[in-house]
Amino acid sequence: MFYSTLNDAVGIDIPDSYKIDGKSFWPVLSGAKEKTRDHILVHFGYDKLVRDEAWYLDGYDDLYFCGESRHPSEYQKATPEMEGAAAARKRLQAVRDSIPEHDAVEDAHLMERYKREWSAFLERAAEQQRKRNES
Repeated sequence: MFYSTLNDAVGIDIPDSYKIDGKSFWPVLSGAKEKTRDHILVHFGYDKLVRDEAWYLDGYDDLYFCGESRHPSEYQKATPEMEGAAAARKRLQAVRDSIPEHDAVEDAHLMERYKREWSAFLERAAEQQRKRNES
């Protein structure tokens, strides 16, 4: 999320050839949208975790019912008999399976471009602030 969001904020287009799992949160931050997707993806080490509004699939393939809770200590480990568990597992597994692997060379190239663009953005912001302070 952060990579895509920061690129959107400073106006960097990510090449179509570069597959990322992140989706920009900039439309929400800028007020254009209320939400951008129905699930959250988390890379934690080599694990890929997926959460939607009611269910959570962890890196060990354990499925949990979260309900309204946002605290993991309140999640209930799902059983195959739980209503909605099979559909939730299928849905979240499909999301997790869609997460692409990254190309380290392209990651480094885009990171350098990001650093240049971000520096230019900060310089423009500082110049705008100086002008506001002078007036």
